[in-house]
Amino acid sequence: YAFSACSGITELTIPITIDSRGTETGGFNQVNNITKVRLTTGKNGSGEGFDYGNGYYTPWYQARSKGVIFIMENGITKIGTNTFSGQSNPTYYYTGTYAQWSAIPEQNKSGITVPEGNCNYRE
Repeated sequence: YAFSACSGITELTIPITIDSRGTETGGFNQVNNITKVRLTTGKNGSGEGFDYGNGYYTPWYQARSKGVIFIMENGITKIGTNTFSGQSNPTYYYTGTYAQWSAIPEQNKSGITVPEGNCNYRE
């Protein structure tokens, strides 16, 4: 519960490989003001997302009614199961090209779509 009830956390930069298993989002319990999440490929650069199963929640799960913006780093090769579970009106961006996004197999995208205009994202 390292960040439990930290209402000041509004943005996260976190590896897609993060394993935040635990009850009620693990170390991010009651963090519900998150509006932007940047997902990186992770320290090992594998780009394969962690699969969240029953009882495991992402650090941004409790902010699901906020219309969270997700920015996925070029090099992500697989989005884990339930990574975006329960999100209401999320927006997805990708830092690579649309061709690079399209090259990721559909079964690895966990059902999400990044429109062509949301690729090549830069802040």
